[in-house]
Amino acid sequence: MTYDIRMVSDLVKQESAFVDDLMTEIGKVIVGQTYMVERLLIGL
Repeated sequence: MTYDIRMVSDLVKQESAFVDDLMTEIGKVIVGQTYMVERLLIGL
């Protein structure tokens, strides 16, 4: 089974679009800790 890299890249962008919204909302509560929030989300 072969996949086109562009197709996979587009699919990843579509499926992970919620992450930007999540980071924005968390950033409103936890101010100035972008690195920590990124690492916490990766850990989840």
